[in-house]
Amino acid sequence: MIPRAVLRVLLLPLVLACRPALAASPGTATCRPVDTYAVNLLAYVTEIASGSEYEAGIARRSYGLKSTRPESIVLISDEAVCQLGATALRNAMSGNNTGRPIRVYVVRAGNDYVVTDPEHRIGARTARITAQLSN
Repeated sequence: MIPRAVLRVLLLPLVLACRPALAASPGTATCRPVDTYAVNLLAYVTEIASGSEYEAGIARRSYGLKSTRPESIVLISDEAVCQLGATALRNAMSGNNTGRPIRVYVVRAGNDYVVTDPEHRIGARTARITAQLSN
C-alpha cells in the first residue's frame, strides 16, 4: 500500500496541471463555460479523431470525422462559432426543440466541428452533431 504522503506528492502536479482547464468560466450567450463536461468532451473527441485503434476508426466514421492530429483539436469559445454551431444543432433537432435556449460546447477537429448541448436531445441521445461551420 502506498503511503498517503507519497500519493499526495504524485497527484499534486496532476491536480495543478488540470486546474486551469477545470476553472469555470462564465461562457457566453451561446458558448457553454469551460467545465468538466467540456474537458471530457475535448478528451473524447481527441481520442477518436487522433486514435489509430480500430475502435477509434469506427467512432470517427460514426461521427463523420477525419483522422486529425491532436494539436489540431481544440475547444472553441468564440461566440460567432458557437452561434453557427447552435443554429446547426437546432436545425438537426427539428421537432425535438423544447424552446429553451441552446448553449453549446464546440470542439474543432481539423475542419470539422463537434457541437453538443447536453440539455437537449435528438431522439434518445444527447444532442450532438458534427458539422462544417463557416462564418
